[in-house]
Amino acid sequence: MTPFPKNFFWGCSTSAHQIEGHVTNDWSQWEQSERRAEELKKKGKNPSDFIAGSACDSWEHAETDLACLNQLGVNAYRFSIEWSRVEPRRGEFNEEVIERYRASIMTLRQNGIEPFVTLWHFTVPLWVRDQGGWESAQTIEDFAAFTKRIVEALGEDVRFWITVNEPIVYAVQSYLIGVWPPQQKSFFKTIRVAHNLMRAHKRAYEVIKARNPELQIGLSNHSIHFSAKQPLLFNQLIARVGTYFWNEWFLNRARNHQDFIGINYYFHKSVDFQFGKKDQIVSDLNWELYPEGLGRVLLSLKRFHK
Repeated sequence: MTPFPKNFFWGCSTSAHQIEGHVTNDWSQWEQSERRAEELKKKGKNPSDFIAGSACDSWEHAETDLACLNQLGVNAYRFSIEWSRVEPRRGEFNEEVIERYRASIMTLRQNGIEPFVTLWHFTVPLWVRDQGGWESAQTIEDFAAFTKRIVEALGEDVRFWITVNEPIVYAVQSYLIGVWPPQQKSFFKTIRVAHNLMRAHKRAYEVIKARNPELQIGLSNHSIHFSAKQPLLFNQLIARVGTYFWNEWFLNRARNHQDFIGINYYFHKSVDFQFGKKDQIVSDLNWELYPEGLGRVLLSLKRFHK
C-alpha cells in the first residue's frame, strides 16, 4: 500500500448559501417563490423545508464552526465567498463583510488549516440576476471586478483559489432541465451560459495571476464515471460521449488557465441501452455509492498533467 504524502490535504468543504444563513440573492428569492412552492407541493413536500433561511447560522457562529474543524483534525477547508454579501450593489463593496471573511481565514491559518476559497458557488446578487445573470456578458466583467477586490483583500493569506463551482451542472440544471433558478429550458441558453462561465473563469484567472503569479488557481468540476455495462459498441459510444461533455469539455477549454483541477465526484453511470442506469447500492439521497469511480475519474484526467 502506498502511503499518503505528508503534505497531503485532508479537509472539509461548504458553500456560503448552504451554511451562512440570512443571505439575499437570486437563490434565496427563488426558494420563496410561488412557483417553487407549487412544484414542491405537487411532489408532496413542504416548501418551508426547502428554504435556506438561517441555515446553520454560520455567519454568526463562524468561530464555533472553525473550532469544530480544528477538533476534526483536518488541515484544509474549502469554503465560498457569498458575492451578494460582499457586493450587494454593483461597485459597492461591504468592507465589514470582507473583514469577517479575513478574520475567518486568519483563524484557519492560526490553527494550521489551509484555506481553499471558492469565488462563485451558484448564487449571484440580485442586481446580477436582474441584468440576465450568466446569460449576460456584462456578468463576466462584474465577476472579474468582484474577484479583483476579493484577491486584493485576501490574497496575502490564501494560496488556493477556485473560480467557479460545477459550471456544467449549473448550466444544465438552470437552463436545460430548468429545476434551478432561473428555471429556464433552452439548449441555446445552456450553451451561452456554459461559454460565459468559461470566459468568467479565464478572466478571474488573469486577474488573480496579475495580482500574484504564485497563487494557485483552479475550478471545481463535477466528474461522473461513465462505463458500458455490456461491452457493446452503442454502450461504449454513449459512455464516451457522456465523459466528454460532462467531464472534459470545460476542462479542455480551461487547460491553459488552471494550476489544478478540482473534482467533485458523486456518481457512476452504467450505460446499458439507456443513459445513466444505476446499480443498486445507494446513499440516503438515492445517489449510487461507487468509490472505484473516483479512481477511474482521476486516472482519466491524468492527461491534463495538473
